[in-house]
Amino acid sequence: MAELSGQLGYPATAKQMKPRLSDVIKEKAAALLCWESRDGGVVGWIHVSTTSLLEVERRAEVNGLVVDETARSRGAGRCC
Repeated sequence: MAELSGQLGYPATAKQMKPRLSDVIKEKAAALLCWESRDGGVVGWIHVSTTSLLEVERRAEVNGLVVDETARSRGAGRCC
């Protein structure tokens, strides 16, 4: 996940990513979905959080979305 964060433009080490990941997983108003390759490596991830606003009801915002540069345009996020 740290390597993918770097591809997104936010370099991070695995050591830096571990507590961030822990915090995100604990957040009840957020979701983190990961795609794995057949060999078990992470191919991509999306992080979404929700916020209550005055002008509209609760809304979701994509905070981060990345697919490994070697898997892009190859159907990595395709469902079915």
